[in-house]
Amino acid sequence: MHKSAKFALCIINSNLKKGERMAALFSKTQKACVTCNFWSGSRDLAPCNQRVTAQPNASGKCMTGVYKGIDKMAIANCDKWVPWGVFK
Repeated sequence: MHKSAKFALCIINSNLKKGERMAALFSKTQKACVTCNFWSGSRDLAPCNQRVTAQPNASGKCMTGVYKGIDKMAIANCDKWVPWGVFK
């Protein structure tokens, strides 16, 4: 199991169209790439600006530290984590 799998993911219940995957919901305090200001992957801010949604298998480039320019999974993490700037 990947060490980043320790993050608890809440699955969003929604009316999915055929072939769509459920998005995962991440708290703004979860130190995962998906909630980091330096991650460039696809994600959406949930209403209330306290959480972010993304596909569990989403990836994006890191923009800082030793992982700069490297694709990182949404659930990955590192010691350069900074909360995404859009969180309240």
